Amino acid sequence: MNNIKEERMKRERGGTPSDVLKHFSQYDKDIKDLIVIARADDGEIEAGMSTDDKTTAVGLLEIVKADTINYE
Repeated sequence: MNNIKEERMKRERGGTPSDVLKHFSQYDKDIKDLIVIARADDGEIEAGMSTDDKTTAVGLLEIVKADTINYE
């Protein structure tokens, strides 16, 4: 990722994808369930999760959805 794009992400969103991964990696021993959704520069979207419980996964996604809608 080039520096201009990284700086814009930091200014507009508070961090880059690498910053987000680094932030959560420091809590890896305390994290029970994890969902990761990533969109590449070519538009391809991939997702992965650490739980087989669909109810838990949907609940986590609903929380993120609500947080995103209410994000200021």
